[in-house]
Amino acid sequence: MQMQRQDWAATALVAMALAVAGCGGEDGGTGPGRESVPEVPDHAEATVSGMVLSFTPEADTYIYSQSPSTNFGTALDLAVGGSPNQRIAYLRFNVSGLPTGAQVTDARLAMLASNGSTQGGGAIRKYAPTSSSWAETGPTWNNPLAGSDASSDLFVMGPVSSGSTYTFTGLTSSVTGNGRVTFVIRSTGSDGAAYRSREYGTSSQRPLLKVTFTAPSSVERYGIFEKQITNSKSYSNRFDFNVIELRGTFTAPSGKAHAYFGFFDGNGLGGQTGNVWKVRYRPDEVGTWQYQYSWSDGTPGGSGSFQVVDNGRYRGPLSTDPSTPWFFQDARGQNFNFRGYGMQFMALWTATQSFLQEASCVSDVLQTRAIAHGYNFVMLTSLDDRVGKGPVSWKESWWLNTTNTKVFNLPVWQKYEALLDQAKNNGVYVIQFAAMIRQGDQYAFNDFKVFLRYWVARFGAYYNFMGWSPTWEWPEIWTAADVNQIMTYAQSINPFPTMLSVHDCSDSHFAGWLDFSMRGAGGSSIFKNNNRLSGDQLAGCDAVGGVGTFVNQPIVGAEDAWEYPQGGFGKPTNATEVRRTVWGDMMAGVMPIYSEWNSQIGGTGTGEPEARRMFDFLYKNTNYRSYKQLNSLVSAGAGQIASGIAGSQYLVYDQNGGPITVNLSGASSSKTFAVLWYNPATGASTSGATVQGGGSRTFSPPSSLFGATSDEVLLLK
Repeated sequence: MQMQRQDWAATALVAMALAVAGCGGEDGGTGPGRESVPEVPDHAEATVSGMVLSFTPEADTYIYSQSPSTNFGTALDLAVGGSPNQRIAYLRFNVSGLPTGAQVTDARLAMLASNGSTQGGGAIRKYAPTSSSWAETGPTWNNPLAGSDASSDLFVMGPVSSGSTYTFTGLTSSVTGNGRVTFVIRSTGSDGAAYRSREYGTSSQRPLLKVTFTAPSSVERYGIFEKQITNSKSYSNRFDFNVIELRGTFTAPSGKAHAYFGFFDGNGLGGQTGNVWKVRYRPDEVGTWQYQYSWSDGTPGGSGSFQVVDNGRYRGPLSTDPSTPWFFQDARGQNFNFRGYGMQFMALWTATQSFLQEASCVSDVLQTRAIAHGYNFVMLTSLDDRVGKGPVSWKESWWLNTTNTKVFNLPVWQKYEALLDQAKNNGVYVIQFAAMIRQGDQYAFNDFKVFLRYWVARFGAYYNFMGWSPTWEWPEIWTAADVNQIMTYAQSINPFPTMLSVHDCSDSHFAGWLDFSMRGAGGSSIFKNNNRLSGDQLAGCDAVGGVGTFVNQPIVGAEDAWEYPQGGFGKPTNATEVRRTVWGDMMAGVMPIYSEWNSQIGGTGTGEPEARRMFDFLYKNTNYRSYKQLNSLVSAGAGQIASGIAGSQYLVYDQNGGPITVNLSGASSSKTFAVLWYNPATGASTSGATVQGGGSRTFSPPSSLFGATSDEVLLLK
């Protein structure tokens, strides 16, 4: 089956408090160990048969009027019934795998009755829960699942008999694409019925949602074409390209041919075992593409074609803007207004630290804290802890176990791709703090090439996944030659334009592949990071630290605005210090990522709105991409920095408050400047009287705007 990668429907935006509730443990218990991986953790028993996807619930429960304080989330049955023994059942499914543009033509729910009723098996409706990731261990009669019905009765079941399977049809309108969907079943009959739940021991008797769809006829430009192929031959290691490799050639409408390679993918849905292989491609031309595939052992291959259209949906990969090389542009030549948010230590936000159990939590954070707040560049969590060191890491990693470096954990890769799809379809670009491997887990390069090739085969086609840092603080474990060997190889086998970087020391030896710097510096005032050079001073780095000779390339402040209330590593400790750090970064042309320290479980940091306000102001009011630092025109002693376009636009940040004097001698005396005062702590602004250039000018801040706030922003243009 060939298809375009899934298009995640936007998850319902929920007001998540996230303080542990909403993140984790909804399935109870601890996560599986490295040696024991569920076959299809994302939707157990899911199979693809033609154009049908099947899903068991990821949560189900019922509430009972006669046991008003009891939760039945772990019960083996789901009961429904009317007065006097009222029971209401809830089921949640996570629909995934629908290709972009697919049309759902039918959705139905099959359930095996464990208790019959002559008065009927209940009426089913779509339900809109307050939280899309509600925990099945929460609802009781006294505290029912928060939310409301989202439809009228979709199907009313007639009488049911114990031991028989019954199907609720007519659910098509409730399943419109990938994402979570919740159903509620109620009955008015006093003779209640019951059905097996997802906890029942025999998998064939659990509830099963079947979704029938038609595949799209085309792929979007910069989207992902995917060809799924079955090869049932026996191989010693299907992950190792030295043993067996699926190879593809893709020919564009212009006639240009591109070679790529595929990967083994178990059962194709996240299961570790199976005979499914896939090869992907990211097309960049509109029209008819041809493809051929073959096998390195001579197994017969095949060929085909697909159509590529361009509706402007995807911006395509980022690159350095040639006119303003401190910043990014997209593949269409449009400015990319960077807004960075960090999710690198998500494991400690969860109850189990099991990625296989908590991926839905990561997805919710991505949706509600990043996408919903307008962030378009996310430093996503990684699965780099190969040997299980902990304590801030996930229990699982890219690898299936701690000993075999050439066998990979397919459920982990499948769930991670779902996050990349979610980001891609919301216009969000992704880097990682330590993308590939944790410090101390490294191994011989010739073996590591198997991992690198698998990485590129699965992730290379994602236009929005970039950076690919091999670890964090690389000089602590590798030489520059080691990093060059890894990244040069990854670059050489990747047919797609992907901007590469390394955390967090951009050594001058990396000139052949490094496209942007990931700076690791702390910050507490506007001054510390108000430059394009400083970073962690690590052995092996260029003398100037984290940026080095790449000062005129884009710089991402990967750790600059990492809020750490307890103090340490020079990081900002509160909202005020975050505010000053992000303004100091951007006024030097450095693009900051706001993050919360790993101890802030659930996202208790206070600095996030500060970063958001800063991005909003600059992108709305300034020509920031053309700015250069103009600090000599204001007083550092008074707590001031300046940036702008000499002679035409000036931006001043004052962290001490009070009057601001700006030397406008570089501007013509005939130049009239509009004056805008902005309070960066509140987002309020007001205009002042116009002024002329040609000399130093002093501006007094309006007390009504700033009050007791010391931080001031002055814009002249």
